[in-house]
Amino acid sequence: MSGAWRASRIVAEMKGAVAWARTNPIWARLWIKLAVRLPLALGLVVGLQALAERFALSLNGAAIMGVVLAIWGGGRIADRVYLELGIEDVKK
Repeated sequence: MSGAWRASRIVAEMKGAVAWARTNPIWARLWIKLAVRLPLALGLVVGLQALAERFALSLNGAAIMGVVLAIWGGGRIADRVYLELGIEDVKK
């Protein structure tokens, strides 16, 4: 397999995923929210717990703050992804 063939295959799969997202905006929004918020939450929780341990603060408080920040920040990032992919607003 050549690199060009693999790249063209990835592009074709991405086009199919974007087409699916445009025809199913409710499910697309759900999956995009999950795909954005879960890794963001993991990174924030691990990072904030490391800081909390360093400064002798509550690890549980750091975990809760990481999840809250991931919900808020992930929603904002997901909104930008919707606009970039051209997914229509379901609220209309």
